[in-house]
Amino acid sequence: METHLDAHYVSMVLVDVERFGDPTRTDNHHLSVRHVVYSALTSAFTASEIPWDDCDVNDLGDGVMVLVPPVVSKSRLVARLPERLVDALGRHNRGTDAPSRARLRLALHAGEIHRDEHGITGDALNFGFRLLDAPAAKRALELAAGDLVVIVSDDLYLSVVRHDPAAQPHTYRRIDFRIKETAAGAWIRLPGDSHGGALTMTSTAPMLAESVPPCTVEPEPEDPVRQVLVADRRRPRKPQVGLTALVEALLAVPFMASEAGRRLLLDNLRPEIANAVAYYPQARLHVFSLVNTCVRYDYGIEDLLGTVHELEGDGPAVRALDATVAALLERPGPDRPLG
Repeated sequence: METHLDAHYVSMVLVDVERFGDPTRTDNHHLSVRHVVYSALTSAFTASEIPWDDCDVNDLGDGVMVLVPPVVSKSRLVARLPERLVDALGRHNRGTDAPSRARLRLALHAGEIHRDEHGITGDALNFGFRLLDAPAAKRALELAAGDLVVIVSDDLYLSVVRHDPAAQPHTYRRIDFRIKETAAGAWIRLPGDSHGGALTMTSTAPMLAESVPPCTVEPEPEDPVRQVLVADRRRPRKPQVGLTALVEALLAVPFMASEAGRRLLLDNLRPEIANAVAYYPQARLHVFSLVNTCVRYDYGIEDLLGTVHELEGDGPAVRALDATVAALLERPGPDRPLG
């Protein structure tokens, strides 16, 4: 007996929280992150004029699947939702401790789905989740300064995004990915991660001479993820000392040895820097992450040094840090205040 199929066309909004299962997160952190995700989504949908209550919302534990009815223009999804979601995430993440912050991958796709007594299925839905799990998208978010990476299907990009200037098609870069039985192309962008969304195709030289922890190693210049991440604000510097020396100098500052001290430092840095620093329970790795983030921003190291001065005051460890940073930035010397 043949099963009668009743196909329904929908737009798909799929989100996944970066490192939701990180062992540093407690159950309280999980609940806090989930609250941030739903609050940011509902706020962004409302601001984008996408009726949340008319959508089919499905909880995924570490993410959310939202099926948007076809009466809602896909232009709202690609031209409005990403920026509204970035704004909402920024408001919620600002001033929040690292394990409670939510950074998201957002996959956008559209196609036919089928429903039965158990739920929904369909090739289009399967493909949407493959988009969400694309390794290049995960790597882009890991290296990004912002809170969101957007992945759209090739079909959605070609039929909607590239025709709509408000969707900023010039900020997307094409990627190829392979997951399980799926091999396909897609397009990614990082809303809010560069000046005006304009991304260049130029690669940058390594900012620090020595090795960094594995999770912060940047891909090779030909990697399309690098093309997305490179922005005008990331100017290469030629350091005279390595990352290890700077990390050691920071760890020698008394308050930096404690997690509470490092959290206080982050709370006093510019939000766009603080929110981009990946958290590690080990002090050394956390400081590696802090420094590697600061060098990606104009005057990020200066801001870091100025904040250390404010929190620690003058002393041998701070003066040694001044000298190390002066050498890193090729400044004339520690007597010239930075930040």
